[in-house]
Amino acid sequence: MKKFYFFLFLFCVVPATIIFSQNYEISENKSGTWVKISNGATVTRQVETATTGVKEYFGVKNISGAARKVYVRKQVRNSAPGAVNSFCWANTCFQPDVLVSYFGYNMTADLFLPAMFKVDFEQATGNGESRITYSFFDRDHMADSAYFDVLFVTNHTGIANNVAPDVSITVLPNPANSQVKFSATGNITGGNLVLMNLLGIKLYRIPIEQAAPQVTMDVTTLPDGLYLYYLETGNEKGRISKLIIKH
Repeated sequence: MKKFYFFLFLFCVVPATIIFSQNYEISENKSGTWVKISNGATVTRQVETATTGVKEYFGVKNISGAARKVYVRKQVRNSAPGAVNSFCWANTCFQPDVLVSYFGYNMTADLFLPAMFKVDFEQATGNGESRITYSFFDRDHMADSAYFDVLFVTNHTGIANNVAPDVSITVLPNPANSQVKFSATGNITGGNLVLMNLLGIKLYRIPIEQAAPQVTMDVTTLPDGLYLYYLETGNEKGRISKLIIKH
């Protein structure tokens, strides 16, 4: 009986200090200095504009004392209307629907990676808060994990007025697989229709104006996935909307 209680003690007490030990450190860059984020902590990021969003690197360090093959997991706790989020790990950026990195990165003991993990958050429509948990783990050492939350707070006060508020852009069909037609309605004074991917790379930039308020675009060569489009006028950008391509 004494042995039973001894092993029960080990099972209940020891995991708190050993089984759930933290073997990775996460850091944020503050004015050029990497500052450690406590395990399980929440960092808050303000989303200033719908077109800019948040694109930020976080540092990851292996403090386990041994080599680890590190994967990343994303968990969306809650999401504001129209929010689009993705992440990059080990020089590969994943689509928004990917929750776990396809591969692990081999990290030697004490290795610090300042530019291997990046969060990418776009707020297309509406205001609100989005909370996302990012975890780092080795599949052969699942207890050796670390995680932190990013709380994205969006408040687009007056964002719709950047470009004329009575101008709207619609697209058909959506989802699309070959050609799509963008149609602008309202008081268009000229500008460009911009289509970009989730990495912020502009794929198309086509003039649109009152005399020619419709634009047809061939998307047959674009990979399946989520894309963003908006009306650009001078240095100002309108509200971002989403286009899904599925062949």
